[in-house]
Amino acid sequence: MDIRAIIAKELRATGASPEKLTLWEEIATEFEGSGPDGVKDLISKRVKDARKRATKEAKEIGEVAATVAKPKKKKGRK
Repeated sequence: MDIRAIIAKELRATGASPEKLTLWEEIATEFEGSGPDGVKDLISKRVKDARKRATKEAKEIGEVAATVAKPKKKKGRK
């Protein structure tokens, strides 16, 4: 059994989610093909994609919050 299979087996034994198992397979494949630099690039790309999604969701939430927020009261002169 190679190290890749051993780690996958351990991940399954600890109840890792399918997403974690998929990520492990991607990391192992990238390492075998491109070495540590390939893994670094893969992780950087995944982080960049996650940031884009988070930014988009935050913008959408802000737009919705602005439409349902109570209007600000204008202070009048006395």
